[in-house]
Amino acid sequence: MKASFIRDKNNQPLGIIGVSRDITERKQAQDALRESEANYRQLYDNAPSAIYQIDFRTGKFLKANDVFCEYLGCSQKEIASLSLYDIMTEKSQKLFLGRLNKMALGDKIPEDMEYEIINKNGKRIWVQLNSKNIYDSDGLAGADVIAHDITERKRAEEAIRESEEKYRTILEDMDDVYFEVDIKGIVTFVNASSCKMSGYSEEELLGMPFKKISAPDDIEKVMQYYGEIFLTGKTGKPFLWSLVKKNGNRNFLK
Repeated sequence: MKASFIRDKNNQPLGIIGVSRDITERKQAQDALRESEANYRQLYDNAPSAIYQIDFRTGKFLKANDVFCEYLGCSQKEIASLSLYDIMTEKSQKLFLGRLNKMALGDKIPEDMEYEIINKNGKRIWVQLNSKNIYDSDGLAGADVIAHDITERKRAEEAIRESEEKYRTILEDMDDVYFEVDIKGIVTFVNASSCKMSGYSEEELLGMPFKKISAPDDIEKVMQYYGEIFLTGKTGKPFLWSLVKKNGNRNFLK
């Protein structure tokens, strides 16, 4: 309401006039906005996942919830002085900068990205980030990000890779001929001894039907043998078969 006096010709007050404008819709909108912001803040603070907002131009964190602070081993006050570059490993920094460059050029990039960070206590943590970019009048300004700790998953993947490398090393160094064949009878892996004995290179053997290096009179027996293994999942008993070399000669194997 806006009010003012009504005065007579001698400037003496006679009364008051008031003018009011209906602002119900505006008040309802303001109340709804406050309620929405309160709900957002509650969700932000109590979310089980780590959430933060980043300024791409400075690299600084604008805000973060307690879960993300726990990841970094720092307080809410401390995080305001940190940037992504402070916590990322050198390799992750390069990945992040490359991602920023692609975004600046308008290239399409995956929403999810994995980075390795180092927290205040020196502990290395792998995080998967899902971000929503923020734009202003000058272009790409920053992002709202949800971060998930995937350290255990990355460790498991690394353990599997190391195990596979050791396995492959053993196979490569063994004197016995070793093949891996898929359910269609196609060669998917061979060791060095297989190449040496067959006379084929690794590139030639990979993708080759296994029956091509089996003697014609052994093909049915070999394919039946592999079929039983695929059906039962059990290791078959050794049997005698002939490997046909690239030059046409045969080697008997068991």
